[in-house]
Amino acid sequence: MKRWVQVLLFVLLLGMLMQCALYYNSHYPQLVLPSPQTAFTSTVDPARHSNATAEVDPCPYPFQINQPDACARATELVIVVVTAVKNFEDRQAVRETWGSYATNSSHNTTLVFLLGTTSSADLQAKLKNESRRYRDIVQGGFVDSYRNLSIKSVALLKWVSLYCNTSRFVLKADDDMYVNVPNLISALRAEKKTVFVMGHTFTGARPVQNKNSKWYTPLEDFNEKVYPRYTSGTAYSMSTKAAFLLWEAAKKVRLFWLEDIYITGLCARKAGVSLVHHGGFNYAKLNPDGCSYRKAITGHRNTAEEKRKIHKEVYDPKLVCK
Repeated sequence: MKRWVQVLLFVLLLGMLMQCALYYNSHYPQLVLPSPQTAFTSTVDPARHSNATAEVDPCPYPFQINQPDACARATELVIVVVTAVKNFEDRQAVRETWGSYATNSSHNTTLVFLLGTTSSADLQAKLKNESRRYRDIVQGGFVDSYRNLSIKSVALLKWVSLYCNTSRFVLKADDDMYVNVPNLISALRAEKKTVFVMGHTFTGARPVQNKNSKWYTPLEDFNEKVYPRYTSGTAYSMSTKAAFLLWEAAKKVRLFWLEDIYITGLCARKAGVSLVHHGGFNYAKLNPDGCSYRKAITGHRNTAEEKRKIHKEVYDPKLVCK
C-alpha cells in the first residue's frame, strides 16, 4: 500500500513541476548565457559578431621614450626602423647609410627607431644616452620579444597616427634591411591608390600545423584554411591614411602573433586597405653590392658592414653595372 502511495505522490509532484515549467516559459523570456568563447568564436575577426562591438587597443602601453615633434616640419616620408634595444651597431649603420637620406631637410623625410623595453638597466641607460644624442628613438612600454612583434607594429601605427599624421607615406623596415630610399619614393609617388600598403605580397599561404615548426599555429589561434593575402614584414610602405585605418582595425581584430599576416593581412582586410605588390621589395638577401641595389628598393639580412658597403657602391658614380 505504501508503495502505491509513493508512486502516486511522485506522479502528482512531476505534474506540478511540468505545470510550473509551462507557466514560466509562457510568461518569461528565455535567458541564454553565452559560452566563454562567444566573443572570440573567430580568432580572425571577433568584431564580426554582434556582441563584439567594443574596441580594444592591443597596444595600450605608453611610450617610455618619445619624439613627439619628429614630424613638426612638413614630412613626405616617415621611416620607422623596427629594432631591438641591444642593436646599437645596426641602428648606427642605418643612420650612416640609407637612413641618412632623412638628414637632408630638402627631402622632407623623418627617421625614427622603434623598440620595446629591456630588463637590463645598463642597456636602458645606454639607450637613453643614444636618444639624447640623436633624438630618433621611440620606445614603447611593451616587452621586446619575437612573440610581441604584432604589438610592436601596432605601436608603430599608433605613433604615426598620433605624431606624424600630416605625413604622406610611412615605411616600416627591420634594422637588417638596406633600403634604396630614392627608388622607394619614386614607387610611392607613382602609385595611383591613396589607401594602400606596398611591398612583396604573398597569396595562398596556409597555417603551419606542424607543432615542431617555429611558425606553428593552432586552430584556436587561426581557424581559416588559408591566410589572407599579406605583405612580407621585412619591409613594407603605406600611405599615412592606410596606417591610421590599420590602427583603427587593430582595435577590432583579435591580436595574432605573426606580425605581417596580422597587420597587412587581417587588419588590412578588415579596414579595406589595398595591397600593392612591387617587385623592388626583396624579403630575401641580395648580393651585398651596389649593383644589386641600383634598381631594388629593399634587401634583407644585411650586417652593419654590408649596409655600409652597399651604400658606398650604390652612390658611386664610377660604378658600372652589367
